[in-house]
Amino acid sequence: MKRAWIALLCLIFLFIVPAALAAGYRIGDQSDEIATIQRALTELDLYYADITGRFGTKTKRAVKLFQKKYGLPQTDVADQTTLNRLYAVTDAASPSSSGVISGIVLRKGSEGPAVIALQQQLKAMGYFTGSVTGTYGSLTYEAVRRFQRANNLSGDGIAGRRTLEALAGHIQSTAPSYPASTGSANASTLRRGSQGDAVSELQRNLAALEYYTGSITGSYGDLTYEAVRLFQRANGLSGDGIAGPRTLAAIAGALGKETVTPPASGTVTVPTPAPQLPNLASIDRLNIEWTLRRSSRNGHVTRLQRALTALGYFSGKVDGAFGAQTEQAVIAYQTAKGLKPDGIAGRATLRAINADLASGTVRGEPID
Repeated sequence: MKRAWIALLCLIFLFIVPAALAAGYRIGDQSDEIATIQRALTELDLYYADITGRFGTKTKRAVKLFQKKYGLPQTDVADQTTLNRLYAVTDAASPSSSGVISGIVLRKGSEGPAVIALQQQLKAMGYFTGSVTGTYGSLTYEAVRRFQRANNLSGDGIAGRRTLEALAGHIQSTAPSYPASTGSANASTLRRGSQGDAVSELQRNLAALEYYTGSITGSYGDLTYEAVRLFQRANGLSGDGIAGPRTLAAIAGALGKETVTPPASGTVTVPTPAPQLPNLASIDRLNIEWTLRRSSRNGHVTRLQRALTALGYFSGKVDGAFGAQTEQAVIAYQTAKGLKPDGIAGRATLRAINADLASGTVRGEPID
């Protein structure tokens, strides 16, 4: 019976479901794959806001800019054609790794064989009590919500990638690829696809350190991956998004550190350069058309912080938020370069930073 379900879903996903992909992602949607989309658009310098997993106006604008750049129809939707091209031209990997095709989204109004398969499976599992009609109505919506809540998913009633993957997991009656842990998050290596208490603890720890902004779900998706990557990059680690022993130990260490007392008002503290400076050639150049200052919060600030870290002026958390520590680093850099020390990263300051990155100059000394 299980094999019959698997065969049925595989046939639908491979040959029939493409017609259902037209829905795509649009304003108001929220999912881990949207975080992947945002990360890919950031890589292309089209998206400069936080990685939230929510499809808002900034994400819509970035998607339209991408569509225009690559000659695709400009819509308000990240459809499958757009996603295929986006994943093809960036380092972002399509989240589909379990046999469920990336981009499938079934919701109220969807019709066809894919909805039939969904209803049949939910009915077999006791979540759906209506007739199998192939139309995604209120009964199907409520059944999906009940399934999601029982499996620590979003509860939004939309059968997207994560929900379909969870259903596929129940069909195959297989354990998760990465076992749940009942103890500390240090018990294993965690990565995309991991589930359980260890992931929940990791998410709570990263939230306490202000790297993770999502819900505590116990599922290692793209929001968790992005939070791990940000933490790794800010702490001189690999930046691969995998929470292995070194990363987990660093997180535990960061949680145990005492809070640093901020400097007295009116003083400028030049941070001590990091002992190991990254290769300047690997640091993204800054867009000099943007002016960054206190309260700025976007991908441009993240790049600024990384550049100032590499040049030896910034030792804080690379979080995309322009706060007091970032301002002090900018002032220290401006002072060293004979620029107006106003703490605002404008065209002249950004241009000078790019020049230092290109020439390999750290704290006024060229790198041999």
